[in-house]
Parts: sequence; C-alpha cells; structure tokens
Amino acid sequence: MRDHLAPVAGATALLLTAAALTACGSTGEDGAAPARPTGRSDLAASVRTIPGTPSPPVRAALPDLALYGDRSVIVPGRPAGSLLTATVRRVTDAKADALYADVHATAHTAPTEPDAVDGPSLALTVADRAYQLPMPNDELSDFRERVDPSRWPANVFLGPARPYRASRLAVFARPWPDASTATRPWPLGNPSTGTETPEGTCTILTGARLTRAERLATEAGPGVVWTYAGTRLQLTLRPLLPNERECGDLEATD
Repeated sequence: MRDHLAPVAGATALLLTAAALTACGSTGEDGAAPARPTGRSDLAASVRTIPGTPSPPVRAALPDLALYGDRSVIVPGRPAGSLLTATVRRVTDAKADALYADVHATAHTAPTEPDAVDGPSLALTVADRAYQLPMPNDELSDFRERVDPSRWPANVFLGPARPYRASRLAVFARPWPDASTATRPWPLGNPSTGTETPEGTCTILTGARLTRAERLATEAGPGVVWTYAGTRLQLTLRPLLPNERECGDLEATD
C-alpha cells in the first residue's frame, strides 16, 4: 500500500487512552473553535468511543472518525483477518468546517459527570486538545449520528470512498495461551520485540514487509493465531494514520 496522506512529525497523536484523557475545559469555555488546521496531514478532529472497561484497546483500534486538514475523513472499514482497514473520502470545505465546529461544540457543552464509574465515554480531539466525555443515558446519541458519514448527504463528498493506503503498519502482538488452536507461522521477524503497550507489543512494518504482512493477514482470515519461534501470538495489524509514524505516536496525549 502507498500512503497518499504523508505523515507529519509532531502532529497530534490520534489514539487516546481513557486514563490519560481529561475533559480540558469541556464546560464553561466560551468562544468559537480555533482555526481548523489545513495541513495535509494535520489532525483537525477525531471521535472515538471508549468502552467501559479497565483497559480498552485504544492504541490498537482505529477511531470512529478522523478529519484531516486536507478535508479527508477516515473511518474504519471491515477487518481483513488480523488486518484492520479504513476508508477515506474528501468532503467540501463547508462540511469540513461544520464537522470541525460540531466536534468542538460538543466537547465544550456535553456533560462531564458520568452516571456510572467505569462507564463508556467519548474521546474527542479538536486540533491539539483532547477531551473525554461520559455518555450517560445516550445523551450524545444525536452527536454520534451527526458524525456518521453513512448518514451524510451525497453532495458533501468530493468523489467516492476509497481504501486508505498507509505507508506504515503497527503490529500488536499478545501471547495466546490456548495450545489447541491451529496456527500459522509469522515470517516477518519477532513481533514480540518492540514497544510495550497495554494492548501488546507494538512494532512497525514498512515497504515490502508491510505489503507481505497485509497479504498474509488477509489470506489467513479471521481468528488465526500466529507462531514465531514456537510462541503462539494473537496479532492485530493496524494502519498508521497520517499524523502517526511510530508506536510512541499512539500514546495518549493531552
């Protein structure tokens, strides 16, 4: 795959852990949103649902929606075996502005006190600021519908949806304890040597190794367990988004 949205170092990391996010002034702040970023790989806004679990798989999952400065909107696609996929579609200036303003307004007006401890929450990014909002009694359901591209009118899009093609692929590896599960060998180096995260060990593949990994994961289908040097592993292959280059970019940021 080739990335048509080149990553830019220093852009806001997209993936946010529930523990590190704060509702940064999510109530009581007045004024309009800051100027929408316009750089090709600048993250303008993102929306992510965080399940109400102690350790949600935030880094190894794609956000529900990510808007970039070139008006590209990236959303998750259907997994291909161990490989997560995404689609990208550009929108009009007016739609990009409206979406950006909507995410900003929601971050600053939604309730900040959860009804239940450890309940689900909504993680929003607006330019370089991160917000975490509880979702009590489905109070944010209207917002979640508004940011669903499948509900948008056709005239806000500039061309059809197409597969998102990344130049960097994160591989998350976790031990698999069930020795009875059928396995396939993983031939692209030790995936258990890399950056440790709550979702597993993270390594980055590029170039020919990326292309081969995508093919292996797709051909293997869902539920496959991989082996490397006799160790059984569950792997999640996750394309890096335009503002991400390394596993460290998937750490939570404020």
